Amino acid sequence: MPNWRRLRSRRSRGETSRPGTPASGRSSSPAGAGVSERFACRVTGQHRASQRHQSATTTPADPKAALRAWLRAYAKDHPRRGFRPAYHDARGEGWQVNHKKIQRLWREEGLRVPQRRRRKRRGTSTTIDTPTADAHDQWDTTIYSDNDRYRGIHNLRTLILMNRDDMRARHIKAGGLVDITATARDGSQRFLKQYRAIEYDMPRGCAAGYMPEMNVLIAASDYSSQSNQPLMKNIRVRVAPIA
Repeated sequence: MPNWRRLRSRRSRGETSRPGTPASGRSSSPAGAGVSERFACRVTGQHRASQRHQSATTTPADPKAALRAWLRAYAKDHPRRGFRPAYHDARGEGWQVNHKKIQRLWREEGLRVPQRRRRKRRGTSTTIDTPTADAHDQWDTTIYSDNDRYRGIHNLRTLILMNRDDMRARHIKAGGLVDITATARDGSQRFLKQYRAIEYDMPRGCAAGYMPEMNVLIAASDYSSQSNQPLMKNIRVRVAPIA
């Protein structure tokens, strides 16, 4: 049986050290101190699981270092490929590994396939989605009003509300006159002449106008297949300034 009093007194005088922590003039391992690992951990009050060997993956002697380097080079040469193609190519080059190890090492190295970003449309199309709208004082059972208090428009109904960038791309001045052309599903074209272009805060690629003035742009073939209702909220039109 060990003499616990003697061991504690030696520890208080600094003659023993915690396993893994070097002391002056003494070995850092339990074997170098002449005691077993279990005995040293019991004396110092440490758990034995905290005194294991360092992981090989964190040392220069990592047995998978070559495979890790190959995966990093593979990801750099093929940025659009993931760990599955890397596994098949590794097997083709003679690496004796399974897909689980490739996936684990791929994740540990922080490798990933960059996600493609959808390109935003920058007004390349010449057409605009144009829904029809009601004015503030317009109701189904009353006479239509020329005033729209919500949008600050007075004494005007033959207009089209457009985004500022869409107007600049088409060289349309604020308050300028434009011609509107709509192409129906059956190929027929419908026109509105000398409408006033009003700059309004709305998404790019969209415009709006009042009904029933713009109902002429909707052909008999432009209806929903589900509700059999006219496509009042989705009309593809071309807007051009009057020279």
